Order: sequence, then structure tokens, then C-alpha cells
Amino acid sequence: MIKNKVFLILLAFGSLGILFAGCEKFADPGLDQETYAPDSTNIHAERTRRILFVGVDGLPSDAVQSIAPQTITGMLANSKYSWEVMPGVILGDKQTDITAQGALTVMRETIPAYITPYGSNKLVDNNISTKYYAEQFGVVGTGLWYQLSFPNPISAESYSMTSANDLPARDPKDWQFLGSNDAVSWDTLDVRTNQVFATRLLTVNYYFENHKAYKYYRNFISAINSGTLFQQAEWRLIQNEYLSGINAASWASMMTGNTRTIHRIWDSTFYAKPVDTTNSIPVSPNLSALRLLQDYDDRIKTVAISSWGNLVTTLLSDASKKVTTTSDEDTKTQAVSLLKTDPSSVFITQFGDVINARKQYGSANNTPEFLAAVNKTDGYIKEMADAIKSRPNYAKEEWIIIIASTQGGTGAGSPVDLYPGFVMIYNPLFKPQDLTKMNPAINVKQEDIARQILYWMRVPATAAIQTGSLWLDRFGAEFIK
Repeated sequence: MIKNKVFLILLAFGSLGILFAGCEKFADPGLDQETYAPDSTNIHAERTRRILFVGVDGLPSDAVQSIAPQTITGMLANSKYSWEVMPGVILGDKQTDITAQGALTVMRETIPAYITPYGSNKLVDNNISTKYYAEQFGVVGTGLWYQLSFPNPISAESYSMTSANDLPARDPKDWQFLGSNDAVSWDTLDVRTNQVFATRLLTVNYYFENHKAYKYYRNFISAINSGTLFQQAEWRLIQNEYLSGINAASWASMMTGNTRTIHRIWDSTFYAKPVDTTNSIPVSPNLSALRLLQDYDDRIKTVAISSWGNLVTTLLSDASKKVTTTSDEDTKTQAVSLLKTDPSSVFITQFGDVINARKQYGSANNTPEFLAAVNKTDGYIKEMADAIKSRPNYAKEEWIIIIASTQGGTGAGSPVDLYPGFVMIYNPLFKPQDLTKMNPAINVKQEDIARQILYWMRVPATAAIQTGSLWLDRFGAEFIK
């Protein structure tokens, strides 16, 4: 029997959509060994299984492509991986509609005969049953724009557009969303082409990454579906406030095995909302994977380490050992120390320096400050991996390593925290394989992660996990020795 070790690090990377060149499609060979079941007696049961889960919030795909951290790309050559190709966008916990704080102006007003029922003011009246209507689109000048101006610069990170009640030919199709502080020089914040509003009175949200405050926000419509008549029911401008709980809903999905509509955790309090005091709303199954591990076998000990206090004390409160640190470096130090000798089975850590640098300096063109945070965190990961290999009983242990993002993309107009931008499962004997190219394909979702943790620890999932899917068993990792 070949005695190779298996590592599974679960790293949650915020906003990844990573494309690595040269990775071949690899078909898993059929397994002739017995199929593994959580409660069965397995031929490798004598080997103690362990998991390290490392969460790095806020790392987008372009940074990984250009930096290529060695501890990531070194494992990618022997990994099963999945990535969401939509550009990553980070969102705050709190979203505020700031439309009413600005003054609307338009490139061309409705003709006088229609100004009462279809004037430009209908575009921002917060009523989708009304609409702004303009004639001669593309005839008088090129395209059409509308904008909001604010007394002082203000940040915005998303906007919504609602189609009018009839005639899809008049819908906006292509546009550029712009920001300016003098209404002369404009920065391009978002570009959309070939947009289709599938139904009437449909509201679509558009997210973009922005780290700058502007006095003016303009949406320049460069094309409509057809003809020369333009109409739109509503346009709203949204500000995302970055609180300490960035990625809270994503972490909740990974740990509970449920979507946010089921676990109802939306912010850094990690409490399900709305809070029902009448007992008329069924309590959502917000049990974490850590609770399920403990309930099944109290000999399975777990550790949670993070400087994000609420994550440790609420969502991960069922950890046998909870360590709240003072910084990412302290998190790394505490984790390395415990990984060298602690007998626990599951270790979960979280790092926030990358997302903090991204919020402050942006990630576009890989700003030096952002790159420094990425490289430093990459070094932390390597130290933790080295700590595992130094364990005195390492030869008798079976570790796995998963890498997964806390935020990714689900397509234009969708909340961007439902699919992790990147997931990687490392095994030294694996060949590189894009999970989305398997047959059938594996489109990894965040709520899938809890099931992988339970499976590796030989703990059956309960009815509390309503939406997560198990796919680790398709690789037969426990049989490759």
C-alpha cells in the first residue's frame, strides 16, 4: 500500500473567478473498491482523519492569476477544482438606497405632451408602475443618458434597473455606468452589453467594484433593442456599507449547508432574520457542521480561530476550542501552534487582511498594498501546511485540504455570494481537473461545503442540511493510498 498523505485545506477566498492555463480535463477512473458510506467499516478506518479549513476573504481571480501564489499553484497540479468565471465583486453587509439623496437630470426630457405621465421624474419615483419615456433615441445625438448629482461625493457599488410595463423593443440593451466629481471627466464603473429583460416590470441588480466617492453618477444608454423610442420604469442607486461582517451570509451557507433564503443570516450578527416573536415562522435549520459533528460523536473535537469575533462566538460557537485573535498574524501564529500538536480533528481559521486591503486600495491592476496582503496571507498558509507535516503522528493521520471562495459570481444581476469563485481539493495523487468539465459536471455551491466536511469525518448529513450536495465521494480520495 502506498502511504501518501492526503491534505484537504478549505480556504475561503472572497470573489474569485480563476482561470489557469494548461489544466487538462481528467476523467476519474472507475473505482473497484467498495463504495464508502459514512457509517460503514472502512479499510482505512485506522487512519485518523483531520481537516484544516482556512478562510481568506476578498481575493479576486485576477490577483491569483497574476501573482500565482506558490502554495496555491503548487497544489493545483494535483487538485480537483472549480471556478466561477464571472468577475468577482465584494459586497457589504448593509445596502442603502441613496437615489433620493441625489438630483436627477436627463439628456433629453419627454416631449411636453407626455411630460406629466411619462416625465423623467418617473425614473426615480420608487414606483415600478410608472415609467420614463423618451422619443427619437439615436436620432437626436447618440444614445441617451440620465444621472444623479449629490451635494457631496458619495460611494455607490450597485444599481438596479426595472423594465417598463410594455414593448420590450424600447428596453435599454447596452450602457456604460459612469462616475465623476466635476461632470466633465468620467470614470467607467460598469459596462453592460446585450442585456435582456425577460419579463415586464423586472428589476435587475447590477454590481460593480468601486472604492471611490463621486458627486455624479451617470448611466449612458448606447443602444436599445430596436426602434427610436426609449422607456424604463425605474433606476435605483445603491451604497454598500462594509461592516465587520463582510461575507457573513457566505460563511453561513458554507457552515450550515443551506442557502441564505433558508438560513436567513444576512449580516455579521449571524442571527437569522427576520426574528419571529410570534412563533409563526418556522425556525430555519442554522445548525453548523461543527454542531452536527459534535452531536454525532462528541469525540470529534474542533477548533475555530479568527480575529472576526462574531464568527467565532456565534456561527462557530459549537467548536470545542474557540480562539479569538487580535490580527491575521496572530491567527496564523495560534493556528501553527495548535496544528503542530493539538489532537482536534477539524481546524477552521479565517483571514481578513486581503479583503481589508481590497476595500481600502482596490484590487484593480493589483495595487501594491493589495498584493502585499495577498502575498503575506499566502505565506501564512504555507506555515500552516508545514505545521501539519511536523506533527509527531503525521504518518498515522489523513488530512484533507479544500480551498473555496466566500464570494463569487452567479451571472449579471444576481447576488454574488451564492457560488464560490474558486474551490480546490488537493490530493498529491490527483491529476488536475476542472470539476465543471466532468460528466456530469459539478457546479460547486457554497452550501455544498458542509457536506464535504461531514463526509470526510464519516458523519452522515442530517435533514438540517437541505440544499448542499456531496461530491467529494466521486473522487475516491480515501482509496488512493
